[in-house]
Amino acid sequence: MWTNVKDKSIQDLDDFSAVYIGGGNTFSLLKKFIDTAFIEVLKGYTENDGIVYGGSAGAIILGKHITTCSHMDPNHVGLNKFNGLELVKEYSIWCHYKHENDPLIKKYVKEYKAPVISLPEETGILVSHTGIQVIGTKPAYVYQGERKTVIYHDHFIK
Repeated sequence: MWTNVKDKSIQDLDDFSAVYIGGGNTFSLLKKFIDTAFIEVLKGYTENDGIVYGGSAGAIILGKHITTCSHMDPNHVGLNKFNGLELVKEYSIWCHYKHENDPLIKKYVKEYKAPVISLPEETGILVSHTGIQVIGTKPAYVYQGERKTVIYHDHFIK
């Protein structure tokens, strides 16, 4: 387990079959990855078919834009660039989804003109060459424009 990613390279990741990125404050996590250039290492790793799994903040930074966490994470680090790794096509990720979040998600989609995949507890997505597949015991919810679509286990997000 690494707690410091400074000076890490893609070659350093070659010894591992996958990378897990845990939770915490999303703004702090992304800032650390940007400041240490680890964000580029992760992008290169995934371009070479490396496997990355993110939980909570670790999942949010894999999406297009991280401000989907603004309702739960303060930006104490003064981050002013909010682009994630963009590993989930054009989607941003909303973790810990509850139906009460719908107004916030709709506001986000309208403001950023970007689709969102919302993941309740016990649900995740698998992004591969075949598409974005919902995994877990609960459905995911995709917000595009004014539309909210329910995507069930083992189905793909278009």
